[in-house]
Amino acid sequence: MGRISFLVVAGALVACWVGGAGGEARADVSVFDYEPVPFEFVETPARASRGEFASANVVFQGPGGLVTGRLHRPATAAGDSGVLLLHGSGGTSTDMDHVAAALACSGATALAIDAPNAGRGDRFVRFTEEDFDEQVYLIQNLRHSADWLVEEQGHDRLGFVGVSYGAAMGSLLVGVEPRIDAAALMVGDGGLVAHFTEGGKPSPEVADTPGIEEWIELMTPIEPSLFMADAGDTPIRLVSARDDEFIPEGDAIAWHESAGEGAEAVWVDTGHFMSAQVWTETVLWLSEHLSLDRQRIPSCADQFR
Repeated sequence: MGRISFLVVAGALVACWVGGAGGEARADVSVFDYEPVPFEFVETPARASRGEFASANVVFQGPGGLVTGRLHRPATAAGDSGVLLLHGSGGTSTDMDHVAAALACSGATALAIDAPNAGRGDRFVRFTEEDFDEQVYLIQNLRHSADWLVEEQGHDRLGFVGVSYGAAMGSLLVGVEPRIDAAALMVGDGGLVAHFTEGGKPSPEVADTPGIEEWIELMTPIEPSLFMADAGDTPIRLVSARDDEFIPEGDAIAWHESAGEGAEAVWVDTGHFMSAQVWTETVLWLSEHLSLDRQRIPSCADQFR
């Protein structure tokens, strides 16, 4: 699949915009459709811990280009659940090792992928049409990863865990991927537009960025908050931090309000970087909806944080 050009994408979107939950124009979900890609995973063993799980670095071809990531498997036979994970802005899949390992230790196959903007630090957003392409490609790659967990690994239950940017993008994924059975979205917001605007205008730190108004217009139709309610009654746990250094309280509340009927909002007394206790509670919550060994979770989560 070739790179989507700005003019082609924008032209297509004008023809397929539909009303969002709040009346905003949003892209049709078909924007995130993709052609099937052969499953050709290349795994390189990484590390193991006390025989409880095994980790590997993975490389595979996705609809949006080459994908890298981290795969964590239980040392014994996996249960019927697979979990996708996505890191925060500027980070990489290794940032999710602690929770992925806890999930694998508890019986799930956990696959964390790198977003197309992974590892770019403060430049994870370029404020060009490339951001649109990368967001679409990310969702397509996550859906292809779900294909692998279901079709190649035989998992009947699918979960998702995203933190910060990964939580925002997870809000979009749950709205367009019906196979997600439960999602834990940690310290997120409504998406890149919400993150870089205040009251509908560019926030002060980006106000002088060339082309920022055009960028907002381009990105708004694929803003995750416009899609999350489509998840309906799918169980979603939205975790926000009372002392978050990066997500204003108002943005967190707006994010909660954009969710569907299956979502619950949880406030924790931490900053953006959450405690081991919060992560343990998150995995315990996932165990209510996925096939995890609930009795093992506290020791697994404590060990790998």
